[in-house]
Amino acid sequence: MYKVEGGELYYNEKSLGSADEIYVDGRQDIAGYIKKSNRKGFTVAKLTEGDYVFVTPANHIVGIEEKKAHDLCNSLRSRRLQRQLRRLEGSVSIPILGLRFTDKGRSKAQFSPDWWQLNNLNLIVELLKWDLRGSTVLLPASESQVLSTLKRIKNILQPGHHLLSII
Repeated sequence: MYKVEGGELYYNEKSLGSADEIYVDGRQDIAGYIKKSNRKGFTVAKLTEGDYVFVTPANHIVGIEEKKAHDLCNSLRSRRLQRQLRRLEGSVSIPILGLRFTDKGRSKAQFSPDWWQLNNLNLIVELLKWDLRGSTVLLPASESQVLSTLKRIKNILQPGHHLLSII
């Protein structure tokens, strides 16, 4: 479980660092971009729960589990997403599912699961089930825009548990 103590963010008694930083899991594709660009306010770390973790000014811990369209379908069918979100829900104050657009070399980014991947899953119903427990955010395709969006989310969530719908 994540906690804040003395201006630092901890996971199970291990310090990740300053509670002012936005933490990005090192397995995310954006981690390499952060390391190359030396963006201030972001730290690449090995996160046990969530792909992005940060602390709001009101000391609420936010965790975001990111899914691109293809991975969303696969992890829904295998029930991996449900397990990941339950663990995230138990580890942070505000759990969020982040649906990340992809550009696939096209001129416009999109979030479009292939219809054949869904089989008998109703994506709208699955997202509604999650939205009743946490929040959902749409994340842009480009790395720099994702980082800007994460900063905006951190600012939006200042008052605490007031957003229980799509941000």
